[in-house]
Amino acid sequence: MNMNLSVEEIQKKALQYWYVDGLSELGTGFVFIFIGLTYWLGRTLQQPFAGLFLGFGQPIVQVGTMLVIYWLIRWAKQKVTYPRTGYLSYRRDKEQNSTRRRLLVLILAVIIAGITVFSLNFLIDNRIIQDSWITTFTAIFISGIFLFSNHKIHLIRLYILALYVLIIGIAFSLTGLPSSYINPFFLMLVGAGLLTTGTLTLNRYLHETQPADLTENL
Repeated sequence: MNMNLSVEEIQKKALQYWYVDGLSELGTGFVFIFIGLTYWLGRTLQQPFAGLFLGFGQPIVQVGTMLVIYWLIRWAKQKVTYPRTGYLSYRRDKEQNSTRRRLLVLILAVIIAGITVFSLNFLIDNRIIQDSWITTFTAIFISGIFLFSNHKIHLIRLYILALYVLIIGIAFSLTGLPSSYINPFFLMLVGAGLLTTGTLTLNRYLHETQPADLTENL
């Protein structure tokens, strides 16, 4: 181990380890595709079923899907990643500090979401922007998440994903179609981008590593 590594470099490598196999991107990609499909399904249903599904059924289905995908990612890492390159345990904050941080993040997320929704409604109601430009705002939000997640680990593929999402979001908005039509396909294309980078990363990881028991027998 290089003893000249700084604390920041060690923390950076620890964070990068979560993305080393591409499994998190594959899981997130499936989530985006499924969310896009649920939006498309809600658009095809007749009222009042469409309203009921979008208001109650869709959030429940989406949260359930995210929990299942998260469990599958952890299971896959136990079967694929940890036998090859080891298990990395992250230092946990004290429960009280962790709870406060999560509560703060939740409050900030609600405030930001509220401001965004209010601003979009104001701009659309006053015909300052078209409804289709909601897709661009969604793209900016998703790109921002990628960039925020990447600000300490600096993975090139996450920068590429952020740019890709922004480009397709603007492209869809320029069609002038209502957001209810283009958002499902936009979200599914975001998922397709994540599946692409995740598959390429996983393929490279599998070719460059071997399970520990096989390495010991060589």
